Formats: sequence, C-alpha cells, structure tokens
Amino acid sequence: MKYWPESDVMSKRPERQTSRLRDALAMVCLLASLAAHAAALETAQQKMQTQDYAAAEQLLREVLNSEPDNVEARALLARSLLRQQRYAEAAEAYQWLLTRYPQDSDVALGLAQSHLWGGEPQAALDVVTPAREHNPAYADLWRLNIQALMSLQVPQRDQALSLQTEAAQLFPQASWDLVPPAMPASSEPGIVLTNIERTLDPRHDQQVELSLFQDFLSRGNRNWQGVQLDLIHRIGPRQVVYGALRRSERFDETDHELMAGAYLPLNQRLTLNVEGMYSPAHKVVARNSLLASLQYALDDGWVLHAGVRHAEYNASSATLLPLGVERYVGNWRFAYSPTPIFTEGRTLYNHRIQVSRYYHDNSFITASYSRGEESDQFLSTFLISDVYSFGLNGRHWLNQDWAVSWQLNQTQQGDSYQRNGIGIGLRRAF
Repeated sequence: MKYWPESDVMSKRPERQTSRLRDALAMVCLLASLAAHAAALETAQQKMQTQDYAAAEQLLREVLNSEPDNVEARALLARSLLRQQRYAEAAEAYQWLLTRYPQDSDVALGLAQSHLWGGEPQAALDVVTPAREHNPAYADLWRLNIQALMSLQVPQRDQALSLQTEAAQLFPQASWDLVPPAMPASSEPGIVLTNIERTLDPRHDQQVELSLFQDFLSRGNRNWQGVQLDLIHRIGPRQVVYGALRRSERFDETDHELMAGAYLPLNQRLTLNVEGMYSPAHKVVARNSLLASLQYALDDGWVLHAGVRHAEYNASSATLLPLGVERYVGNWRFAYSPTPIFTEGRTLYNHRIQVSRYYHDNSFITASYSRGEESDQFLSTFLISDVYSFGLNGRHWLNQDWAVSWQLNQTQQGDSYQRNGIGIGLRRAF
C-alpha cells in the first residue's frame, strides 16, 4: 500500500480549495449575469409594450454588449428599431437573425418591412417573395409582397393583382383591397403623375423643406446668398398645391419673393399647372409673374407641355412660352424644353435638356444643360444676355420621413460674369 508524504498532501489542499472557490465564484457570476440579462429583457419587453422604444433599445444594447449572440435581445432590438423608423439599423439586426435562422418567417417579414418602409421595395421583394413561397399560410407575407410590388418605381400591377386574387382565396376573412382598380384601357395615359408628384413619398401628403444657396461670382462681383422655405401638399392623385418663401441677396441688394402654385387634373390625360410670384421690393428679381401651363400625357411614357408666363420688371416686362416634351423610360426621365421669350420688341430663345434618374422610389438625380438668351434686371437696368449653364441636382431620401436636397451649377452670364452655385436643403415629410 502506497502512502503519500504528508507534506505533499497538505500542499495540494489549498490548490484544490482555491480551484473550487474560483469555480464557485464563476458560477455565481454567470448566474448573476443571466439573472440580470433576464431582468433586462423582461423590462425591455415592458418598455416595448408601453411604446418606450428608446428605453427598450438602451436596455437591449447593454445586454448585447456583454452577450452579442443573445438571440432574444437581438430580435427585440430589431423590433424596437423598426418601431422607431430607423429602417437601415433594423434591417441590419434582422439580417443578423435571418443569417442564423433562414427559415424563420417572422424574421423575414421584419427584414422585408425594414426595406420597404425604408424606401427599398426591390430589396423587400428579394426577401419576402421566397419567404411567402416557403410559408404560404402566413397572410402578412402575402400582404407585404403585394405592397412591395405596388411600391416599385414602375408598379408591377398585374403581378400584384394576381397575388391579391390568390390571397383573397386563401384568406377570405381578411381585407385585400391593396391594388387600386385600373382606369379604362381606352383612356389610361402612359404617365399619370406630374414630375413634382413623382418625387413625393406615397405615404405622406405634406412636405416642407428649408434650403440654403450660395453663388460665387467672378470678376470681383459680390457673391450671392439665398434661403428658401418650400411647402407642398398633395390633395389627391395628380392634385398638388405648393408654395415658397425666398430671401435673396444679390449685388448688395436684398429681395424677398412669395410664390404659390398648383397642379390640377382636367381629365385623365390633361393636367393644368398655375403659378404666381410676387416680390415687394423687386430690386433684382421680377415684381411679379404669372404662369399657366398644360401637361398632356400620351401613351408609352410621352408627355407634352405648353404654357405662357408673363413677368413684370421695374424697367420692362417679358412674356415666355415654355414648351416641352418628356419621355419616361423605367426609372429614367428625358426632357427637352425650348422657350421663346418676347421682350423689348425682340424674340429670344432658350433651350434646356434634362436627364433624370429615379432610385429608391422617390430619390432622384438630374443633370441639365441650357443655352440661349435670357432677360434679367439689376435695379432699374433691364439686361439681355447670352447664357449657358449646366448643373446637377437631386434629392436623397434617408428614410420615409427625411430627405436631403442638393444642387451644383455653373452659369456663364454673357461677358458679365461666371456664377458657380451650390445649394443644400433638408426636407421633412409628414
């Protein structure tokens, strides 16, 4: 029988006791952490129920900081971000979940909602279509699939209507009036939206924008500044009223302008645009102007424009006949606008070409070039100049509520000066 020396046995006891104590402390810490996380998750769920999504988010992020793979916390965080309309962040959280649970229909629905409500219907379709095919008994997947098809820049009405008919048969107790009735084929125009309405978010009827402008002039001329407030309200399909207040500083003179206008449908193809402008001081801008214009939608994406604008200046007046033709091809818009100008017994001509690209539903970027003669005034002097200009402008929707507008342009005003301009604006839809 073998005996260990007493000194060796005694020396190992403290080590075993220390190891057991360490394991016990680790277990206590783990249990405490799990209990704290469980309490935080329960509190976060309560915050979600009371719609205090920001507080729920804070609790959930604290849990995920120490336990990044906590699925329940990640799922609650995704829902919280979605409710806060932070769609890009919600999509990121749902994508994390979908990567680990690719067959989970609720996760797929949340990801598709994040994309659709964030202005990306095609991304929503890429998620919701296979999810609906995998789980055809989930009515909400059918509903979102139809909404995404109708939210595309070129709505896929036939496909959406087919899905709606099938969904109504599968779920007869639910309401499926998601696809509006079609207009009679004999009178349906190729384009039914005005260009201004095409850039409006379909989920909102009001928009307001504050913009700042700066123009840098050559040949020692003082730079120009401006600030503008725009208001837009959609009354109904193809019915839009709008207005603007603008303050301009040019050549050390300050002018204020008030403008208001409307787009009004006369029939399914014909739209009337009326607009008026008034300036109290009218030192460097027109005293007033009035516009009446008609837009006629042909088939296959063609639109014709014709109108008349009359402007009164301090020293003279001008009558413009803005004409135009547009062609919409998918997400593209091509436009040409020749404008005769009658002033001071002369006939001037100006030509403008525009190319626009729409993306993410209502965001767009436009390139333009114009060349010709224009009339303008400076104090009591009425000026006629050879002018050419080119520019870029656009609007990018950050989410369904907020957008950033921008513009860059360069104008050569005869031999007088060259003007390089920049503008930035923040738009809110509600």
